[in-house]
Amino acid sequence: MAVSQIPYFRGLAFRLAAWVLFFSLAVSLAMSSILLYAKHRDYLADKERQLHGIGEVNLPSLANALWNLDQRSLLLQLEGLRQMPDVELVEVGDGVSVAASLGEALSARRLERIYPLHYEQRGEARQLGNLRVVLGLDKGLDRLWRDALLSIALETARTLAMGGALLFIFYSLVGRHLRRMASYAAGLTVTGLEYPLELDRKPSVKAHPDEMDQLSGALETMRVNLLGSVEELKTANESLIEEIDRREEAEKQVRATRAALRNIIDSMPSAVIGLSGDMVVTHFNAMAAQMSGMNAEQAVGRTLGEVFAPLVQYQDMVREALEERKPVARQRLTLPVVGGEISADLVVYPLLAEQGGGVVIRVDDETQRAQLEEVLIQTEKMVSLGSLAAGMAHEINNPLAGVLQSAQSMQRRLSSGLRANDKAAREAGIDLTALEAYLKARDIPEILVGMRSAGERAARIVANMLKFSRLSKRTHEGQNLAEVVDAALELAESDYDLNRKYDFRRMRITRLYDPSLPQVPCSSQELEQVVLNIVKNAAQAMDSTQGPTLTVSLRSEGAHAVIEIGDNGPGMDESVRKRVFDPFFTTKMQGEGTGLGLSVSYFIITQNHRGAIQVESAPGEGTTFTIRLPLDPLPG
Repeated sequence: MAVSQIPYFRGLAFRLAAWVLFFSLAVSLAMSSILLYAKHRDYLADKERQLHGIGEVNLPSLANALWNLDQRSLLLQLEGLRQMPDVELVEVGDGVSVAASLGEALSARRLERIYPLHYEQRGEARQLGNLRVVLGLDKGLDRLWRDALLSIALETARTLAMGGALLFIFYSLVGRHLRRMASYAAGLTVTGLEYPLELDRKPSVKAHPDEMDQLSGALETMRVNLLGSVEELKTANESLIEEIDRREEAEKQVRATRAALRNIIDSMPSAVIGLSGDMVVTHFNAMAAQMSGMNAEQAVGRTLGEVFAPLVQYQDMVREALEERKPVARQRLTLPVVGGEISADLVVYPLLAEQGGGVVIRVDDETQRAQLEEVLIQTEKMVSLGSLAAGMAHEINNPLAGVLQSAQSMQRRLSSGLRANDKAAREAGIDLTALEAYLKARDIPEILVGMRSAGERAARIVANMLKFSRLSKRTHEGQNLAEVVDAALELAESDYDLNRKYDFRRMRITRLYDPSLPQVPCSSQELEQVVLNIVKNAAQAMDSTQGPTLTVSLRSEGAHAVIEIGDNGPGMDESVRKRVFDPFFTTKMQGEGTGLGLSVSYFIITQNHRGAIQVESAPGEGTTFTIRLPLDPLPG
C-alpha cells in the first residue's frame, strides 16, 4: 500500500502533523540560530576584551623595550602575547619596517588591532611605532558550529517522534470525523439541505458535549438557517453592489478633482513646490519645471537641492515657516533659473499639521514688474525735472541774454572802423589803434570771445532744458526707420568738433536692418536726435577701444518696432547703468557734457512716442540701448 493511501498520511491529520513538525523544526532552528549567534557574539566579545586587555597591559612595557632597543625583552613580551588563546601573529614595526615579529596569520576569519606605541620623554609623548596583533577565529567558530549542528540534530529527532504520535492521535479522534463533515458540507446546496449529518461515533453526554458534538450541532443549525439566510445574502449583495457603484463614482470624482487641481496649479504663472518636513519634494507644477528644467515625475521624491538648487540657500525660510506656523516672504531676490536670472518674490506657506506637515514654496517671477517699476521711477524723475527745468530756464534766460548782449556790445565798442567808437576815442584823447594793440596784448578780445562762447553754451543748455520740459503736440507720420537711423549716423559721421576725442572714420558700423519692417509713426527729427545722442556717447566711450564697432539693428517684435544700438566699449557697472537716464548725470570730465542728452532722449521716446528705452551693460562687455516704438498710430 502506498504511503498516500494510508489514512494517517491523508487529510488534515497529516497536514497538522506536518505543520507541527515544520514549526517545531523552525523553532528549533531559530533557537539554535539564536544560541549560535549569542555564543558567536560572546566569543567575539571575549576576543575584543582580550585585545583590549593586550592594549591596556602590554603597551607601556613594549614601548619601553623599543625605546631602550632591548630586543630580548621585546621578543619575550611578544612570545607571551603569542601564547595567549587564538593569537596567531604579533609584530612591532613603524608601518614601513618590522622590528620584531612572532607567528603567522593563517585563519581566514580573524580580528586585527594596531596599537600605537608611545614613550613619554620630558612630558612629551613620542610615537615609536605600532604593535600589530592578529587573532585567528577559525578554530573557535568551527567549534561553535559543530555544537550548533549537534543541537539541531537532537531537536529534529525529538520533533519527528512527537509529530508521528500527534498524527495517529489526531486522526483517530478528529481527522476521520472531520473528513465526514467535510463531505457532508460539500453537499450543502440549496436543494440538499434536508439531510442531517451522521457521525460514526458514540455521542457524548448531553450535559457535557465535546467539540465534535458542538461542531455537528453547528452544522445542523447552519443547515436549518441557510435557506433563510439566502434571501438576506441576496439583499446584502444588492446593497453591496450599490455601495460599490457609489464608491466607484466617488473615486471618479476624486480623480477628476485632483486632475482639476493639478491643472489649476500647473496653470499658475508662479512656481509652486510642495515639500515634506524633511525637504523632499511632494508637488511640482509646470512653472517650477520650466524654471528648474526638471519635470514633475523626475522631481517628486527627491530633495530640494537635487531639484532646484538655487532655493537651498533659503532653507531658513522653510524652517521659520515650520516653527512659526505662518507664511514667510522675501521680495526682489535674484534667482538663477533655466535661461538666465530672474527677479523673484519668494513665499513659504506652512501646511496644516493634520495634512502631514511640510510647506509650499511659491516663486513669483517679478522681472517684468521690477523693470516696469524702474521705468516708472525714471519717468517720475523726468516729470519732476520737467517742471524744474521749465522754471530754471525762464529764470536763467533773462540774465543770460543780458550777459550775451553786453559781451557783444563790448566787442563792438572796442573795435575800430565804427564812427561812434572813433569819435569817442578822439574826444577822450585816445588812439584807438594803440588801444586795440593794448587789448590784443592783454588777450581781451579772446576773453570776450570766450565769454560769448560760454554764454552761448549756457543758452544751448537752457534750450535743451526747455525742450525737455515742453510737451507740445507733434505730428507723427509713418517713417522709414532705416532712413531715419541712416540720417542720424550720417550726421554723426559729419559732426566736427576740435575738442572731441573720437573719430567716426576709424569706427566700423554694422547695420542689421529687417527689410520687412513697416512704416513707423514717429517724429523723424526727434528720433534722429535720440539716435545721434546714443551714437555720440558710444563713440566717446569707445575712444580707447581697439577695433571700435557699432552695431545697429532694426526689427519688429509684435506690435512694436525695435531699434537696438550696441557697442564693444568698456561698458558700465550697475550703479552707473541705473542712473544713465538721470538728468545732469554724466561720467565725462567737467565741461565736456551736460548730462542732458540721454535724459532728453528718454523723454522723447517715453513721453512723445509712447515707447520704451532700456540699456543693458556690464563692465568689459559693451553697452546696448534698446528702443521700442509702437507700430500703431499715435493719437493726434
